[in-house]
Amino acid sequence: MSSIAGAYLRDFEPFVDQPVEFKAKVSPELADVHFFVGQNGTGKTRLLSLLAAACGNDEELKFRTNKYSSCVVARTMENGTEKFQAGTSSTTMVVFPPPLSLKLSNFGEESSQNFHDSALVPVVETIAMAFRSVPSLEDKQVAPMAEAKWSPTVTFLRFTHHTSESAQLCQSLANLKVRMGIVSSDPNDRTVRMVQAFDKAIQSITSSELVITVGYVKQEFRLKVSWLGKEMQLKQLPDGLRSIVGWLASVMCKLDFLLPDAARPLEQPMILLLDEPDAHLHPAWQRKLIPAVQQLLPNAQIFVATHSPFVISSVNAGWIYVFEADKEGKVTIKPPMECKPGDSYIDVVEDVLGITERFDPETEKDLGYFRTMRDGLKLQPNRKQWTELLEFANSIAKRGQTLEFMMGREMAQLKSQLPSTITEHRENP
Repeated sequence: MSSIAGAYLRDFEPFVDQPVEFKAKVSPELADVHFFVGQNGTGKTRLLSLLAAACGNDEELKFRTNKYSSCVVARTMENGTEKFQAGTSSTTMVVFPPPLSLKLSNFGEESSQNFHDSALVPVVETIAMAFRSVPSLEDKQVAPMAEAKWSPTVTFLRFTHHTSESAQLCQSLANLKVRMGIVSSDPNDRTVRMVQAFDKAIQSITSSELVITVGYVKQEFRLKVSWLGKEMQLKQLPDGLRSIVGWLASVMCKLDFLLPDAARPLEQPMILLLDEPDAHLHPAWQRKLIPAVQQLLPNAQIFVATHSPFVISSVNAGWIYVFEADKEGKVTIKPPMECKPGDSYIDVVEDVLGITERFDPETEKDLGYFRTMRDGLKLQPNRKQWTELLEFANSIAKRGQTLEFMMGREMAQLKSQLPSTITEHRENP
């Protein structure tokens, strides 16, 4: 199985021609995470679509662009030695119409090989799935231990496929729950481990227990859900929770389906493409989402397109790729920054997202005018302007404690820099 070590973007809008190296796994105990960050229109979802195409489904990529081209390097291990292949007969290659740009490596390893000028792409045999956070999981009737008839695995790489999968997903969850009831006394059983790991992930995100059972609802065999002590249908769950349960349960059930003989399906290498998984989630859940997935799928390679500083700052083991557009709209992907412990969401807002404004637009406009007046007063001290600035600062300070502190500090510092004849208080005669 291969992970994706890089892509060479060539003739691929909106990007300038450039290589993108995906850094090696940071922690051996946690999934490999790569955040795609940038303003709207910088190509984050388009790059995810390119990766989905390389894994076997170019449906979304064709929808987003008419042309794309590139070259590829595949990295494997042979007798403990790194072996790089590009368009050679020693590896299975196919021409993708039109061709893609990818560079592959073994999971958890970093590739150092340069891209070769080749239009050939290796067949990626690694399990891969794609999801967009959409609360569209629906209740469907199930049958005791009936077969869950999943569509071809190529459909697992569609970003918007939740509703069409509801019947299969409900049946798969029902089967897991029935099997769980049979073997619940064996902590080493694969079903027990999978369901317990899934339940733990949901609880770590929401800080509440979600209980899924199977039973009769209006004389039909269906899933039943208990949330915050209340029993309800799947469609009655909050949108954010329904979204999380939908795609995380889908990952679990698909791995169970694809790896029937694996003792620990959730620990198998896989590629996971997530487009804004934080949608519909409160920041309290956003900051717990990816760390929970890193533990649930410890050997996955996860690519995440997100705008959320809470999601980005929540990860201590991963990489951040900032997409930056020039005046003509051409996008360059900056060298990756490592996610580090101690980085706050405020650090991410300023250093990663490039947002320095802290207040509402009107206040930011007034603060800009205040700074202009302040700087002018420093150059040409004037009592009248000092009085006007003081009144303006007081009007801003009334808007909140933070601004009150800020204006007090600014005016005290300015007062120390101006002659006392300008700033001293004088009573009217």
